[in-house]
Amino acid sequence: MIKESKKVISYLLNPFELLRTKKVLQVNPTIEHSRVEPEVSKICVYDYNTQQLNVRELKK
Repeated sequence: MIKESKKVISYLLNPFELLRTKKVLQVNPTIEHSRVEPEVSKICVYDYNTQQLNVRELKK
């Protein structure tokens, strides 16, 4: 009985955790993913201090 009440209290204190569990369970892992690679991918690197800001872009 004590364990069940702790479980109920945890759901009341953190309802978002219950919503996240529902979202995870809605995913069907048997379906093959169809991810398409982007045409261009880039990374921006910011190098800064109190005097200056340098921005560099790294492209694929």
